[in-house]
Amino acid sequence: MKAFHFPAPTLPAAALLVLAAAGMARARVGPEPLQPLQREIHIASGEEAKEDLVAIGGHISVDGTARKTVAAIGGSLELNGTADGDVVGVGADVKLGPHAIVRGDLVCIGPRPQRAEGSRVLGEFVYIKTSEELGDWVIKAVSFDPLKQSWTPLVVGIRIIMLFTWFLIAAAVVLAFPVQIRHTASEIPAHFGRFALVGFLWFMALIVMVVLLALLCLVLVGIPLLLLLSVFAVLIKVFGNVSIYYFCGTRILNALRWDANSDVLAVLAGLSLLGLVQFLPVIGWLIWTILGIIGMGATLATKFGTGQPWFAPKPVAG
Repeated sequence: MKAFHFPAPTLPAAALLVLAAAGMARARVGPEPLQPLQREIHIASGEEAKEDLVAIGGHISVDGTARKTVAAIGGSLELNGTADGDVVGVGADVKLGPHAIVRGDLVCIGPRPQRAEGSRVLGEFVYIKTSEELGDWVIKAVSFDPLKQSWTPLVVGIRIIMLFTWFLIAAAVVLAFPVQIRHTASEIPAHFGRFALVGFLWFMALIVMVVLLALLCLVLVGIPLLLLLSVFAVLIKVFGNVSIYYFCGTRILNALRWDANSDVLAVLAGLSLLGLVQFLPVIGWLIWTILGIIGMGATLATKFGTGQPWFAPKPVAG
């Protein structure tokens, strides 16, 4: 049995872990109709549950045998018998009695599970720290020396993976839209200040629009609008970043007197430089933020490098 402990920043992956845990059990026994959610579930000693046991804000007690997944979202979960599938607790108090046997995986997100001596988990033990341990984690995080924190193996590994991902995205974008990327990057030196202002105004307007649409989501009207805004914002962010990479990369290649006509090479050179910059404490984050805002402003001002106005004037009738 292996135990994995994940810190609080991995919480966005919590839903994936829960779905994966539930998926493991279904993959082993095949798809079956979903069972209705319940608040109070009790499987007495000698009894057997052949369906998934899921409770939201309630209590699950298994003294007998659960053949499939046992999941509690909020509330509590107590296992004194045998679970052939996975046991999942999200924000729930999970207790394993001395005779508890989990043949699948034990996935806990929230309070630390209480495992009595004699309890057994034959699969993997996945635990994500939250709640009372979050405060301790924050104190430890802010007490790190910024210089040391920037060069820890975990931080370096994550940043390298992010840079590699950005390179794959940037290469695909510049190959698909080479003319537009070149045009946007060529306009940056002449309109540096204007692009920065446009990008800043867009960023502020985006925050306001997200808040307003989030309120409209209460009446379902804002949900499709919020999705469209999210897609549009991501497109602007990606196109702007690639334009910045290309702009910086062409300057580097020119400084090295390297006459290269490869757009991908220019993007790689720019991203490599900014990748080194991001390891600088505070200043690196500030430079990335400013260049990101300028890239978004350039994207909006040039209409994704087309040079066309966003709203064409209506023709005047003769």
